Amino acid sequence: MALETIEILNGVLMIILCSISIYVGIKIASTYFKNKEKNYVFAGLFWIGLVCPWYPGSISFIMVLLFGKGLTPVLYFIIGNIFAPIAITCWIASFTGFLYESKQKLMVFIYIIYAFIFYILFFWALTSNPELIGELRGPNQIDVKYSIYIGIYYFTLLITILITGFLFATASLKLDDREIKMRGKLLLIAFLSFFFGGIIDAFILMDILWLIIQRSLQIISVIMFYLAFIMPEPVKRFLLK
Repeated sequence: MALETIEILNGVLMIILCSISIYVGIKIASTYFKNKEKNYVFAGLFWIGLVCPWYPGSISFIMVLLFGKGLTPVLYFIIGNIFAPIAITCWIASFTGFLYESKQKLMVFIYIIYAFIFYILFFWALTSNPELIGELRGPNQIDVKYSIYIGIYYFTLLITILITGFLFATASLKLDDREIKMRGKLLLIAFLSFFFGGIIDAFILMDILWLIIQRSLQIISVIMFYLAFIMPEPVKRFLLK
């Protein structure tokens, strides 16, 4: 079946989002070899995993172009959900490592337990009735509509990201270092952009305009996250004027 305009646009934007995110995640994680700071590794892995819900859509889009058929629902659901619990756990490890090191082990442990609960429910649903997870939508099924329980899980992740981003920005604004303050603001913008992009994806019926707005917010969030952790000198001079 021929791809519709909105499917082509969605597929291209998903590929751009995933490609930029993987690059940014690797770039941030690789700074470990320069500064030996493991929190950057966690932050990089977090962003690579954070966009995992859009990996299967990108893969399906490419498969439809090449072979006329995308991923099966089971493969789509696995690829789109398997990394999210790991990603948020990595972010909690990074976030607490920067600001609340004394509470890092406890917080990471809590999110590991939360991840196990998610995995148990997810794979139970996957093996008993995949429709409990969601359904693929569109003529070529390159997009997905997740069930309420998956939606609730991702909403809790978005809330976690929003709260930690706010705490990170608040802590940075209390310092006298202008660069650290700017990094905190950029991180908050990154998480706010991603949060609202996720809300649009979950609750607004998608058309071309809303699709462009959503993906633009998500791509902006990737760029802001990158600048918050790795700020090139020209950008630093411009922002700190």
